[in-house]
Order: sequence, then C-alpha cells, then structure tokens
Amino acid sequence: MARSMTGFGTATAGEGAVAVVAEVRSTNHRFLKVSIHAPRHLESASAAIEAYAKSKLARGAVDVSLKGTPDANGTLVKIDSNLVAARVAELEALHAALGAPASKTELVATALRLPGALAAEPSNGTDPILIAHAEAAGKAAVDALAAARETEGAALAAILEQGLVALSDAVRRCVERAPVAVREARDRFATRVNALLTESRPGLVVNDELLLREAAIAADRADIAEEIARLHTHIDHFRAILRDSADVGRRLDFLLQEMLREVNTTGSKSSDVGMAHAVVDAKTCIERLKEQVANLE
Repeated sequence: MARSMTGFGTATAGEGAVAVVAEVRSTNHRFLKVSIHAPRHLESASAAIEAYAKSKLARGAVDVSLKGTPDANGTLVKIDSNLVAARVAELEALHAALGAPASKTELVATALRLPGALAAEPSNGTDPILIAHAEAAGKAAVDALAAARETEGAALAAILEQGLVALSDAVRRCVERAPVAVREARDRFATRVNALLTESRPGLVVNDELLLREAAIAADRADIAEEIARLHTHIDHFRAILRDSADVGRRLDFLLQEMLREVNTTGSKSSDVGMAHAVVDAKTCIERLKEQVANLE
C-alpha cells in the first residue's frame, strides 16, 4: 500500500504527575531523516525511538518532540514512597474506624493527592520510569504517524488513479490519430517528391516501386505502435507498484520518466495537429502525476 511522506502522530505514556507526551511530524525528503527533540532528562530515550522510527518508515524528514512532566530546567517529579505508605496506613485505619472500608487502590490514589506525596528534584536523565514512558510515547506516536501516512497514501493513490485514467485517454487519442498521421506522412513524402521533380527535373520519371518503398519508409518512421505498447505496459506497471509497499515513490518517479520519454518520442514522430494535442495532454498528465508521486514514501 502506498504511503504519504507527510503526516502527524501523537501519544502519551504514563499518567498524572509522571507522564510523557510525544509528537511526531514528517515532511517530504529524498531519504529517511529522523530528528529527536527532547529535554536533557529525556535524551536517554532518543536512541530507541530513532531506531523504531527507522524500522517503521522508509523516507521522509521525521521530527520527534518529547515533553515530560519535569520542567525545562531538568527537575523531576518523584514519589515519596515512605510517606505514601504511611498515609495509606492512616487512611486504612480511618476507614476501618468509620466502618467504610476502601480498596488499596483507592487509598493509594487518595494518598498520592495529599501534600508531600510528590516532590520535585533535579534529574540526572536516568530515571528509568520516565525514560520508559518516553520510549513508549515515542514509539506509539511513530505508529500513529505511520497510520496517518497510510491514510493519506490511500487518498494519493486515488488521485493518481484519476491521473492514470486521464493519461490513458490521451494515449487512446494518440492511437486513434496514428493511422491518419501515418497516411499523411506517406502522402506528404509523395507530394514533396513530385513537387521537387516538377521544379528541378521536369522530364524525369521516378519508378513507382521506388517511390512506394521510400513512402513506406517514411510512414514507418511515423509509426508509434512500439511507443504506445510500452506506454500501456508502463501504466499497468504503475498500478501494480501502487499496490505494493516497498519504495513506491522512487520506483514510480523512475517509471514516469520512462513514460515521458515514450510520449516525447511519439510526439517527435508526427506533425499531425491532433496527435500533437494528445501528446501535450499526455505530458501534462505525467507532470501532474510526478507532483503527486513526490509526496509518496
């Protein structure tokens, strides 16, 4: 399946006072370039997130931004386990005295909201819980980005299919004009030879067989059957690549160059006006396809 190189993804890992938010954006790029933007206390998670992004994406400039609960100065929220345990014991005794028992989970949640349960302290960038949250958030955001790129890729594939239909129509018009163009090329050759003979050698008679042979050669030079056959093959191959999932953008870009070469050759073989119009339309279709393909991974 074709995927776009542009997209956005976000994810959060952890909850409450200990959480990390990751945002991932990607834009077009010839190769895969991953940049991680993280405060000092989250930098340890960068390598794992970058490796994961490279395993999921093939092309594009990918920017990952990490924001954690600690502030920009590098402080880190820590839980005072001893204090929380003491508060839980006190709350448990209070609930028992009041005859309203509560679960441990409820008591812990209440204790964490009491003053002193959470405290800020300088971070050395090695807090395992926070780093784990950062890695989880970063990877989940990359997954969200990949999903968004697939969705946009499907939309691009639909647009490309419309472009292929228009290109096929232009090629069809070339095929329809081909017999006329060949006949006109043959007639022009015969007319030109007769005109030259009338002007320069009025008494000279040209062998009809020789004249027909040379006219046939001129007509053969105007024949576009091979170019049309290759164009049809390229269009079918284009559709097949769109259904694939590996290196779609670069492969389609190369294929469009081959299509343009065949169309240019078709145009150079004929001076027919109708053929020229169809060739111009085919070139326009190919240029529009190239613009869309530039957005594919």
